[in-house]
Parts: sequence; structure tokens; C-alpha cells
Amino acid sequence: MSFLSSLRGGRVISIYHNPAMEVSKQAVQLLRSATTGPYPPSDAKNPPLNFQLDVETDQPTPEQMATIRQYLDPSSPRPGPANYPIIVDWFGGKAFAGQSSMDGASKILEELQKERDASFAGRARKWKFW
Repeated sequence: MSFLSSLRGGRVISIYHNPAMEVSKQAVQLLRSATTGPYPPSDAKNPPLNFQLDVETDQPTPEQMATIRQYLDPSSPRPGPANYPIIVDWFGGKAFAGQSSMDGASKILEELQKERDASFAGRARKWKFW
């Protein structure tokens, strides 16, 4: 997670990305599309998800790697250059590596969608009483 991204606030999802790996490119595309287009994409009425995507091509620092290991899903392989991408939801305390990262990205996006939809539902209820 970059220093600037931590200052902006909100939910930060980091992906440690290897552009030479197809699964890594797919994960970046999935996450980017969720911030720029309707999510889920099957319903054009839905707004994009609100999170900051931090795409890193450098390896995580030793401190970040220690945190990632704590967050790592049990189905994920041990993170490292051979198991890219590594996707981290710093706020949600979740991390996924390697082939399981696509499922992990989907799980994170589904959680963000539920939060967004609950927020919209809460606002709608609030406005009914005005």
C-alpha cells in the first residue's frame, strides 16, 4: 500500500501484479472494471464500486508481507513472486495469492457490493420520512 493511498482514506485494495502472468492481468482488469463501470456488470443500473485500487509491480515490503501472511486465505498458496498476483483488502483483512486470487478478487468485490447496496438502502429509508 502506498503512502499516498493511505492518506486519501476509504477502502484500499492492493494488487501486487506481474504483467507477464495472464491471471495477474485478468485480476487487474476485473478490479479496475469494478471501479469504472457498473458492478456487477450484468446490471447497467448499478454504480461502480467505491474503493481505491493500488496496482503495485514491486514486491511487498517485509512489513507488508508479514501483514499479508496474517490476512492470507487458507486456500491460497504462500505469497511470493511465483504466486502472483497477490490481492490484499487492507481494511477487510483479507489476502489471496496465485490462482486463488481471481476467486479472492470476486469475494472482495461481492463484499464491497453488499456494503454499497446496504448503504443505498439505508439512505432510501432515511429519505422516505422527509
